[in-house]
Amino acid sequence: CGLGRYTIFLSMTLNIHLCIKNMISVDKNKCDFCSACIAVCPPDCITVEEDDLIIEHSLCIDCDLCIKICPIEALEQD
Repeated sequence: CGLGRYTIFLSMTLNIHLCIKNMISVDKNKCDFCSACIAVCPPDCITVEEDDLIIEHSLCIDCDLCIKICPIEALEQD
């Protein structure tokens, strides 16, 4: 998988490769919708809908660029 930080390998009769991804959460009390995170997101998985920042976690590649670029630290890893 290579996209998440943590990878678990389960070996049974069949080899199962399971990726567990970190989730990014938004502090809605801090976020001012400046869109800096949207601009740096490689897979374009962050959008703004009706005064709410939405992260499509299934598309996120855990690069953490959004967390690093946020000027008010409104994003964090869960």
